[in-house]
Amino acid sequence: MDIRSFIAGRAVGESGGGGGGTNDYEDLSNLPQINNVTLKGNKSSSDLGLASSTDIQYVQYSTMPEASASNAGKIVQFTGATDTYTNGYFYKCVENDGVYSWENINVQQTTTPDGWTSTAQVDSNSTVTFTGLNDSLAYALYVEDKLATITSVTKTGSGTSVTLAYVLSGVSAGDYCKLRIVR
Repeated sequence: MDIRSFIAGRAVGESGGGGGGTNDYEDLSNLPQINNVTLKGNKSSSDLGLASSTDIQYVQYSTMPEASASNAGKIVQFTGATDTYTNGYFYKCVENDGVYSWENINVQQTTTPDGWTSTAQVDSNSTVTFTGLNDSLAYALYVEDKLATITSVTKTGSGTSVTLAYVLSGVSAGDYCKLRIVR
């Protein structure tokens, strides 16, 4: 006579799974795809229809080219010095009602993993200024990891070229402030 131990209605040592299985990825069904190419074997970016780092190009200009139909959609990086454009920033030529202009695409405004966008020091007038901000976002200002007490704020610019100058109370010149995007 065969005696078995039972736990929860199943013989000890019996499999409770769906049966079968594989240790080989390529034997699986419903493999993921990128651009309708199944991710099976070693695929290059070309195999997947993706641009390689050498395919992505932009042009640097120390003097911005004319914003025109021939430049529409182009992205350039400005490397010069003017009051109009910021050195190191990227701009895209856009058309609005038949008028072409270079718009800051703000790739340089990134958030750190903990959500901070930028830091700045308080000046001798208890003012801290942040530039290159996005008008469509809301920000919270912190001093020494506490919400800042804001006396007034002055906003200039629009779109992705906003400057915010905060006058603060309870701070000292040289204190560091952090700006966080509020989501």
